[in-house]
Amino acid sequence: MARWALLWSWIFFFAGLSGCMSPISKGVMARGDKGQTFSAVMQNPAAYINSTVLWGGVIEKAIHGPEGTELIVRQAPLDSKGYPQTDSSEGEFIAHTLRHLNPEIFLKGMKVTVGGEIDDVAEIKLGPQRYPCPRVQVIEIHAWTRDIWGIFPISQGWQFNQYGPSAQGMAR
Repeated sequence: MARWALLWSWIFFFAGLSGCMSPISKGVMARGDKGQTFSAVMQNPAAYINSTVLWGGVIEKAIHGPEGTELIVRQAPLDSKGYPQTDSSEGEFIAHTLRHLNPEIFLKGMKVTVGGEIDDVAEIKLGPQRYPCPRVQVIEIHAWTRDIWGIFPISQGWQFNQYGPSAQGMAR
């Protein structure tokens, strides 16, 4: 009887821990400054170049090319677990990496969480107007899905957990 109680105690302990975890590593999260919110960066994007951010949102466009992958992401605030809350947005950002992300996973409409470094400010044209768009070099990225099942391109840096596939420790 005591053995079962101990077993269930450990199960509840680890289940409780997994409910509080972010898909982005603690190392990347520690590098980011909580004061560097998306709205603060949008006020003066050039002032935040080389800053590490933790942002999320929904992929609006994915460009897979010989130079890697570029994602245009409609920003959404993150909850305590790093999940994008898509009921509001303050704009768009570009997430880019030299790695080739799986186009079956990282496609339009997919929710993502990105840990990365702002390395440039691009301009996006919307109708006759142009507006600044922060460009983030991806360090880690996580696709939020429970709908994809099967074999994933598990290679260096890839993992699969209860939230879906992630690419961590991405090469610049």
